[in-house]
Amino acid sequence: MRRIRAAVAGLVMMSLAACGGGGSAGESSQPKGVPDSEVNRYVLTFTGDVALDHTGGLICKVEDGALEMSFAIDASDGAYTYDATFPGFDPAGSSFTGTFTLLATAGGESSGTATVSFAYGPAPAEYPGVVRAAGTISGSISGSAGAAGLSGDYACFLMNAAVGR
Repeated sequence: MRRIRAAVAGLVMMSLAACGGGGSAGESSQPKGVPDSEVNRYVLTFTGDVALDHTGGLICKVEDGALEMSFAIDASDGAYTYDATFPGFDPAGSSFTGTFTLLATAGGESSGTATVSFAYGPAPAEYPGVVRAAGTISGSISGSAGAAGLSGDYACFLMNAAVGR
């Protein structure tokens, strides 16, 4: 049942992103690298052995007390997928440390520590049941896919029930 709820939440978030996010002009919950008109998006830069600038779709969810972020790549800069997990997520908190993992489809995996800042923005009136979250992510990874520093911005929707709102 938990997987079905997570899948439904992911589909809702993706369809909300396709609708332009529903936020009002001038909201401050959007980070600098993600345009104000977009939600469920990220902008990430990797420097080091893995040198990439990526932007794409983002799914955020809270499950079993952890904030999970799944990044999808829009540009074909390389064959990588990545995700981040921040255990001990507290909806009242503003910064969390967790694990960032990058997988290279040609082989190899690199992981390391990442920190995510987290701020809530106003819930869009036309999408009841969700709250906007935005912030920055930074960290470093190492492993068989290479070593790199990472930094970027994100904006995503979370279900109100997941953050106690």
